[in-house]
Amino acid sequence: MNIKERSISELKGADYNPRKLNMKDYKGLRDSLKKYGFLDPVLVNMFEGRENIIISGHQRLRAWKELGHETVPVIELNLPEEEEKELNIRMNRSAGMFDFEKLGMMFSKDKLEEIGFNRSELEKIESEFERSLKQFDNNNCEYPIVPKFNEKYDYMLIVCENDMDNLRLRTTLGVDKMKSYKNYKNEKDKIGKGYVLPYKEFMAKFVEGDGNL
Repeated sequence: MNIKERSISELKGADYNPRKLNMKDYKGLRDSLKKYGFLDPVLVNMFEGRENIIISGHQRLRAWKELGHETVPVIELNLPEEEEKELNIRMNRSAGMFDFEKLGMMFSKDKLEEIGFNRSELEKIESEFERSLKQFDNNNCEYPIVPKFNEKYDYMLIVCENDMDNLRLRTTLGVDKMKSYKNYKNEKDKIGKGYVLPYKEFMAKFVEGDGNL
């Protein structure tokens, strides 16, 4: 197939085209075209009586024109009207589905929202922390994830944003010899390390004893 550069003014929209975009999706499309250019040519029919009818690419063409362009790359086909309409539907239905777990590993939710994903789609994406929890079960944790006999384990979390704070806190609390969650094997699986200091030991050292925070 040959890609041609055609004048936008020569092309005609298909009046039956069922494809629609909401404003957010349309803005995402326009931003993508502005950043990367027109990478997917418009499909145009050149069958006798159907000359210059757009088969696929109505929304891209509209956004491209709004960005100030007068020409667009196209692929010309030669299809009777019935096949033209069928291809229009097939092109609009062939987008497929996303693997949201993989998307969540590739980009942050903020970036995906910037690209154009809506909130209901983003809810399907697990955070890195949520994914990391899947590797733990009652067989490899210091305390049961699902406590037996309906016992409840409350906890408090101290977040260290750098290695110096982490080292100082571990030294102060004396948790280096405590059981810890397994660190990462591969860089892509990096989740850090968590230490467990039971409440009674904490109280004995820093409240009832002479410990100093």
